[in-house]
Amino acid sequence: MQLENLVQIGKIPHLLFHGQPGVGKTSTAVALANDLFGKLWQYNLHIYNASDDRGINFIRTKIRNLVSIVPVGVPYQIIFLDEADELTREAQTALREIMQKHTDTTKFILSCNCSENIILPIRDRCIVLAFNPIAQDVIVQRLKMVCSSERIGYDDGILEIIAETSGGSLRKAIQSIELYRNKNNYISRESFQKFSAPFDDQTVKLLLDDVFAGDISGSEERLHNLYRDGYRAINIFNEIIKAIDNNPHIEKAVKQDLIDQTGLYEWRISQGSNELLQMRCYLNSLGRASQKHTG
Repeated sequence: MQLENLVQIGKIPHLLFHGQPGVGKTSTAVALANDLFGKLWQYNLHIYNASDDRGINFIRTKIRNLVSIVPVGVPYQIIFLDEADELTREAQTALREIMQKHTDTTKFILSCNCSENIILPIRDRCIVLAFNPIAQDVIVQRLKMVCSSERIGYDDGILEIIAETSGGSLRKAIQSIELYRNKNNYISRESFQKFSAPFDDQTVKLLLDDVFAGDISGSEERLHNLYRDGYRAINIFNEIIKAIDNNPHIEKAVKQDLIDQTGLYEWRISQGSNELLQMRCYLNSLGRASQKHTG
C-alpha cells in the first residue's frame, strides 16, 4: 500500500520505515503528517530519537504519558521514533503493548537502519516500507537548489561527483557542500580533491586491525593522525566502508552489522554531535560488533 493511498483514506496503520541514513525517512513522516492533518500537523506529530534514551523508562514515562493526551482537532496523533532499532528489547516489548492498546488514537511510525533489530511482534503490527538510496540525478537537482539558495558557486561537474560519492544519501551530499566550499563560497575541483583524497590502503588496514583487535589506544592514535593530516569523518567513513566491503574474510552478517554502525554514527555527527568524540565511539562500536560475531 502506497503512502498516497493512505492519505486518501485519511487514516494510517502503524508504519516501519527502514533504510540508510539520509534517504528521507524523517522528511517523509513530516510530509505525511502535513498531508493528513493540514495546519494542525505540528500539534499532532511528535518526533523522538530513540537512540537518545534506549531504555524501558523512556517508553513507560514519555511515550506512555504522550499517548494519554487527546489529539488536537484530529482523530489520532502520530509518534515518530527515529532509530527505533536502538531501543532495548525490553523497551520494544513495552512499546508493543502501548501500540496495541492505543492504536485508535495514536499511530506510531518507527524508523530504523536495520529492520531485523526490531522485534517481530512490532514488525507484525506495522506496514514495512523500505527506503532505497536516492537516485544521483535527484540528489544533483537538490544540490543545485541548495547552492542557488545559499549563493554557492561551483565548477562544472562537481555536483555530479558529490552525488556519486554520497552513496545515495542526500544528507551526506549536503554535508559535502559544507565541507568542500571555500571561504569565497565556491566549490572547486581542487577543494574537492583536497578533502576527498583516498587514504593509503595500509592506513585503513592498520586502523581496522587495531579496532578488531580491541587496541583502543592504537586505533585512537591512528584516528588522531588522520585528523592531523586534514581528514574528517566523511572521508574516514567512506574509506572504512570500502575496506569492509572489499575484505573477503569478513562474513556478510558481520559486514552488515559494521555498515549499520557506520550509518548510525554518521547520522549522529550530522545532527551536531561532537565529531571527534563520536568517531572515537564509532571505532569502539566497530570493535564490539566484530567481537559479538566472533565471541
